[in-house]
Amino acid sequence: MVFACQNDSYCKELISKVVSCKATSMKLTINGKTDMLDGYEVVLTDTILFPEGGGQPDDHGTINDARVLKVWRRGPEAVHFLVASCPPCVKTDVKVAVDWTRRFDHMQQHSGSLIIINTSVFFIFTYLKRTTFDNGDYRFDLRLENDVVESW
Repeated sequence: MVFACQNDSYCKELISKVVSCKATSMKLTINGKTDMLDGYEVVLTDTILFPEGGGQPDDHGTINDARVLKVWRRGPEAVHFLVASCPPCVKTDVKVAVDWTRRFDHMQQHSGSLIIINTSVFFIFTYLKRTTFDNGDYRFDLRLENDVVESW
């Protein structure tokens, strides 16, 4: 499933419908402190809160003003962990809002890292000779020889 956040990363609010909502507890680290929090796992028909995955951190935000502290994929769905005194009811419309400061920071970091990585890869494969390449389970090794570029 493609989520609204994937179609428009600048969308800040969305009206969606609750598919499921169940009480749960989750161990989360917030501001360096790890606690077991009581909350709800909420699945919506669509979301603008990007789920964690592929090396990308998840978005935070709100669902009807209740804080969403974690978003992850479960199959084709995005599951939102929210802390609320009154959980949203199934089949009702809810207002989803993204924490724009966090989202925009992640967008800038992601774009910056791609620029650095792609520039580095271009340099490595254009000017340096690869001697070995090993993609292990936990480590990535790339050994290079430099007989073309002496200094920058």
